[in-house]
Amino acid sequence: MSRIRTTVGAVMALALVVSACSSGDSEESPQTITLLAHDSFAGGATEATFASFTADTGIEVKVIAAGDAGSMVNQAILSKDNPLADVLFGVDDTFLSRALDEEIFLIHKAKDINRVPPDLVDREYRVTPIDFGDVCINYDKSWFESTQLVVPDDLADLRANLYASFLTVEHPASPSCWRPSMSSVRRAGSTTGPT
Repeated sequence: MSRIRTTVGAVMALALVVSACSSGDSEESPQTITLLAHDSFAGGATEATFASFTADTGIEVKVIAAGDAGSMVNQAILSKDNPLADVLFGVDDTFLSRALDEEIFLIHKAKDINRVPPDLVDREYRVTPIDFGDVCINYDKSWFESTQLVVPDDLADLRANLYASFLTVEHPASPSCWRPSMSSVRRAGSTTGPT
C-alpha cells in the first residue's frame, strides 16, 4: 500500500448567496455576477475559465479571492446582509454546516442535481455539490524499505509510539483540506491527533 487513505465527503459547494442577484422587483438578468471563491480557485481563474458561460448567457463573471475556505465562509457570513458576491464557490464539508446554519444561501435546485450521489445532496437545495475527494497520507517507500520499518496499515497504527515522530501535518486550523483527516484520526481513537 503506497498511501493511507481516508475517504471524506469533502464536498465542494456552489451556492447562491442570500440577497445576491436579486434587485428588488426587477426580473432582468444581471450583466455581471460576482463569484466569491477560495484563493486556490480564484488564483487559477482566467477569462477562459468562464468564456463558454459568458458566450451562452451574456453574463460576465468577476471572481473575488477570499483566502482559504474558512476565511471565505467567514467573509460570506459577516457580509450576509450586504453580500460581497452573488455566488459562493468552494465551501467544503468542514465549513458547510456553519454556512447553512447562518442561512447565507438562496434555494436553488440545479438542473442536473439528479446526477449527484443522493448522500451528497442538500435536501433543501441550498448548495450544489460539485466535487468530493480523499485526504491521503503518502509515504516514502524506499525509506521504509531501508529502515525495515513496517508501513502502517491504517490511522490507528499511526498512534503507536513507534510512529510518533514520523508524521508531520499542517496545523489543522489552517487548511480546510486537512480537517477531514483530523476528524478521521479522532474517530480512530486518538484524543490528541497526530503531530
